[in-house]
Amino acid sequence: MTPRPPLRRRDWQELRRRLVRHLFAQLAGASATSSTPLPAHGIGRILVIRPNHRLGNVVLLTPLLADLERAYPGARIDLLVSGGIAAQALADGYRIDTLHMLPRHALREPRRLWRTLRHLRAVRYDLAIDPSVGSQSGRLLLLFARARFRLGFAEAGQRGRLTHGVPMPTTPRHMAQLPVYLLRAARGEPFAATRCPPLDLRLSATERAQGEIELQRRLGPRHAGQARIGLFAEATGAKAFPIAWWQTLHAALARRWPSAAFFELVPVDGRPRLAGIATHFHSPDVRKAAAVLAGLDRFISADCGVMHLAVASGVPTAALFSVTDPATYAPCGDGHFALEIRDQQAAPDVVSALAARCEPLRPAEARADAGPADQSG
Repeated sequence: MTPRPPLRRRDWQELRRRLVRHLFAQLAGASATSSTPLPAHGIGRILVIRPNHRLGNVVLLTPLLADLERAYPGARIDLLVSGGIAAQALADGYRIDTLHMLPRHALREPRRLWRTLRHLRAVRYDLAIDPSVGSQSGRLLLLFARARFRLGFAEAGQRGRLTHGVPMPTTPRHMAQLPVYLLRAARGEPFAATRCPPLDLRLSATERAQGEIELQRRLGPRHAGQARIGLFAEATGAKAFPIAWWQTLHAALARRWPSAAFFELVPVDGRPRLAGIATHFHSPDVRKAAAVLAGLDRFISADCGVMHLAVASGVPTAALFSVTDPATYAPCGDGHFALEIRDQQAAPDVVSALAARCEPLRPAEARADAGPADQSG
């Protein structure tokens, strides 16, 4: 008698067969636009799908989450994400009912992937949203979810049955604003009729107070008129600037603002890039790092997830772009701006450009009650 295969292998094969059958049925039609708007009422359970583990992509979801609260007050919102960064970043800030967390390397952990997908299919949603642009995994997961309405961008050549497909606009182009545009277009609302919510982690007063304590431990009490300037000397791939360039930039900044207190936020690997030059802070806790950033007067970073984290903490942020498109990823809103740095432009020239936009630096207490900056442009 042939022995039965192990339970986990048999179950995984059955899940794979069911998944393939379902997705082929859903992919039979091309994605198309819809002339019928989403209902204004009767949406009680919502799923937002963003299967990406990067910090920046999680933070860029916060305007959509805020706009969903506006559009459907009282609705239960679930997130389908990859990795655990969303649980850290959005904890206590947003009304998230359930976090469905895919393993970061899904195919290496089939049992965990199966459990997540099984829990997802157990829920019937009124609305499921794929807010990403060109994500194959996001679209497949949207088609897999059980939802009365499925919302996503209807891009040329992208297949899959959507009840509400929205054409890609020429504007806005920013990755924080496109998901908000998607929702408003599907509801028949003009995008500009209501301000686009900002990137915002919704830090509590307690978190901000604890962040100020951490800053004072490293920088000491603030002197009258003293500015606190934060630096993040890291980014991925071609977006990164050499460490020697950052060291030259710091020296030029110190000459420009001799009374300023400089502060380095250390990357996730825990190794300071400006050791011996700037006071530094490291924490694997995303919200704790954001609370520390919130007490600064200015933050300077390359285009990266930490740059978006800084914007969401409320600190005025200057982003240095070398390869990516500022119209798509720049920190937007009052106090934030981007500089395009090509061919590793000399650090003193960059400081001059920064000074033209940063002066006078406002003490943090002067903007403590101002709230997060508007992200509308």
